[in-house]
Amino acid sequence: MTKDPASGSSLAPALGPLLPVLDALRPEVQSEVREAVVLLAAGVAHEINNPLGYALSNLTFVADRLRAGERSPEADIELLAALAEALEGVDRVRRVVVHLVASSRADGHTARLVDVRSAVDLAIASAVQSAAFPTHVVRDFRAVPPVLLEENALLRVLREVLATAERPPGEAPVRLDVRIAPDARGRVVVEVRPVLRGGDLGASTELMRELGGSLVLEDVPEGRSVSLILPPGTMDAPRRGATPVPELVNTKGSVRVLVIDDEGLMTKVVERILSRDGIEVVCFSDARDALAHIASSPTPDLILCDLMMPEVTGMEFHEQLAVSRPELARRVVFVTGGATTQRAREFLQQVPNGRLAKPFSAAALRAAVREQLDKPV
Repeated sequence: MTKDPASGSSLAPALGPLLPVLDALRPEVQSEVREAVVLLAAGVAHEINNPLGYALSNLTFVADRLRAGERSPEADIELLAALAEALEGVDRVRRVVVHLVASSRADGHTARLVDVRSAVDLAIASAVQSAAFPTHVVRDFRAVPPVLLEENALLRVLREVLATAERPPGEAPVRLDVRIAPDARGRVVVEVRPVLRGGDLGASTELMRELGGSLVLEDVPEGRSVSLILPPGTMDAPRRGATPVPELVNTKGSVRVLVIDDEGLMTKVVERILSRDGIEVVCFSDARDALAHIASSPTPDLILCDLMMPEVTGMEFHEQLAVSRPELARRVVFVTGGATTQRAREFLQQVPNGRLAKPFSAAALRAAVREQLDKPV
């Protein structure tokens, strides 16, 4: 049995499921695989920790000021600014998580719509953690459309580009400026500077051509810059800064929504948001209790159900509901942080039910509820 080098650390729970896989490998391969997994986990943790840190600090700042009763027009402006920065931090964490989930799928070598900002965040996390010298990354990420390509190929290019960062003389940390913005032709441009003049980017140049884009090297005062030019995807996708979905207008009289999630704080926030719209929300942490409630209570108009739960999964809940109340099974909207198992992926491909991706905003929640309520019964 292999010994877990991360035992006793925060990485142990995440690496635990990998131990049987490592045990099946040859001893000379185990250490290399384990080191790569620990390196990636530490890099992602570092990348998440910064935005999570300033999000938490801003939220505690707002909570402390509200408890102290500090309210005035000037104070409210400062509180709103702190909340905006907290939301930016949480959104950055969300992008990293979304891309990690997407990268875990078996279709990573299939062209799909990719959020370039999430891909760059993940590549930066890996590059910074593996660098033999300190690196300071300055981001300038503008709103851009998704791109249609193989995300694993894009990650390979990004990691190779970041690995060519030019190291200044002495012990000064490397400063990398990474900018993402659309160009005048609607293409997505990722610019990294400075990079080594002699850096070998031949493989990345060829791979960018295969992806339908290009890699451009340009001399700049700091040394050299690399620009990855990516064609935008062909399907529309939500943009940051889009007009938020307004609050639901309850035109059907009494609307009942069941919420099933083993995470109590998730059910609480859903209830908090929907209750403002005059919707009756009934929450359950166990799908079995929800099934018992459905059997003896008025029919709900909508069911928001977590896909992956420890006792009875959302898939099993839907299967049982389809037998006892098939008309209700069609009203289930699955809330999921990602279908990470083969069974979950196959299940979602087979059922036509609505989806709501975690983490979600109040606007996304209201949009999912409105879409389901507007469907004919």
